[in-house]
Amino acid sequence: MRKCAVVFAFILIVSGILVGCETKQVNPQNISSSSVASDELPTIRLLVDFISDGIGDSILDYVQRVPGYGTDFKVDYTYLPRTGAERESQLTSIRTEILAGKGPDIFICSCPNFDYDNSKPLFLFPNQVMERRVFLPLDSYLENAEYMEWDKLFQPVMEAGKNEEGQLLLPMSYQITAMLFDSELYSCTEELPMTWEMMTVSNDPMIQYAGSFQSINNFFGELADYQNDQLTFTEDELLLRYSELRDLKRLRDQQDLRELYTEKGGTILLDIGAPAIPLLGDKLDDSSPNYIMIPMYNVDGGVTANITSFAAINRNTTYPELSFRMLDCLLSKDVQSRSSIYGNVMGTPVHMELAQKGQPAQTVFGGTWYMNEWNFAQFSSLRDQVNEVKFYTELDELLIRMSEEENKPLDKVVHDCYTKTQMLLAES
Repeated sequence: MRKCAVVFAFILIVSGILVGCETKQVNPQNISSSSVASDELPTIRLLVDFISDGIGDSILDYVQRVPGYGTDFKVDYTYLPRTGAERESQLTSIRTEILAGKGPDIFICSCPNFDYDNSKPLFLFPNQVMERRVFLPLDSYLENAEYMEWDKLFQPVMEAGKNEEGQLLLPMSYQITAMLFDSELYSCTEELPMTWEMMTVSNDPMIQYAGSFQSINNFFGELADYQNDQLTFTEDELLLRYSELRDLKRLRDQQDLRELYTEKGGTILLDIGAPAIPLLGDKLDDSSPNYIMIPMYNVDGGVTANITSFAAINRNTTYPELSFRMLDCLLSKDVQSRSSIYGNVMGTPVHMELAQKGQPAQTVFGGTWYMNEWNFAQFSSLRDQVNEVKFYTELDELLIRMSEEENKPLDKVVHDCYTKTQMLLAES
C-alpha cells in the first residue's frame, strides 16, 4: 500500500472538463468570478481543503455550472495549500473565524492521506466536529433537493454524516478494500461473507492470502468514541489482531503461495475507486477479466468502508439556501460522473449507479473508468456487505504506520502506537 501511495503522490493531477447541473456550456478560461458577477450579488465563500495540485481549475469549472451562478450569487473560493507555513497560517485564520461564529459558507474537504505530507487537515475528526455545532443541519433542505438523487446515494456512507441533529456532512466518495482473482482461473471454495478470524484459518489459501493485505485500521470499524475521546478498542485487542495479521503476512511470503496467487490471476487492487484502478492497470472495463472480489473482512464479518471526501455548510452562513444549492449540484449524478473534483480524491463516488459502462466515474488523469457488467455486480456485492463506515482520519494513518516497524518487538510497536492514538484524541 505504501509503495502505491508513493506512486500516487508523484502523479500530476490533470483536471477534466465538467458538465454540471446546467446544460449551458461555459469556458472557464474566458470567464472569472469578477467578470460575471456583480458586486451587489450575495457572495458565497467556498473553502476547499483538497490535496491535489490541479483542484483550482476544477472548482472554478464546477461553480460556474451551479444554477444561478453570476445571476443570483457569486462565489469567493479558495483552496488551502498542500503544505508549508502558508497552509498553517490559513488553517489558524479559518479556525479562528469559525470559533467567532463566522468563516466560509461551504467546506469541501478530502480526508487525510499520504499527500497531506504530515499536514493537519482542516477538520481532524469530522465526527467530533459534528458534535461541536459547526455544520448546518441539512434535513429540511434535502427534502427539497433538485439535483442529487438521495435514494441512489450509498446510504451506509451517507448515514455516517448524521448525528442526533440529522444530516450534517455529505460524503462524496469512499473506498472498499478487496483483492481480485480471475474467475477463469479461480473459484472461491468457501461461502462469503466471513469474519476476520475465519479468514485466518480458511482452507482456501487465496482467502488467507487476501486477508494478509488487510489494513490494521479496518479491523474495528469506527476507531473512536469522539464524544468521550476514547478509542473503541483496547491495546490487547490491537495486539491480538496485529499479531494475527503478521502471521498471515509471513504465510504470504512463502514461495509456493505467491506462485499459486499468480496462477489464479490475482490482482492486488487494494482500494476500488479512482485513482487505484487506472494506476494499477486494472480498469475493470470491457477488456478486463471477470474478477472474483474477496474483501478484507473486519472482526464482525463485514466490510469496512472509508469515507475519503465530504462537503458541509457552515451553521453560521448568511445564505443557507444558496449554499445548499451548490452542494445539491455537487452531489448530482452528472457532477459525480464528470467532474474532475471527484477524480482528485481517492475513492468511488457515492452515487451507486456510477462506475459501470455508460455511467463512468472520473480518474486522476481527467478521463473516466468503469467496470464491466460482471465486475460491477461483484462490486455491488461488496457494497452489500458493508457493515462499518468511518471517516478516514489520522488515527487510520497512525495504525497503518505500524507496519513500517515490523522489525521491532511486537508488543512495543503496538504499545507505542496505541499511546500515540490516545494522545492524538486527547489533543483534539
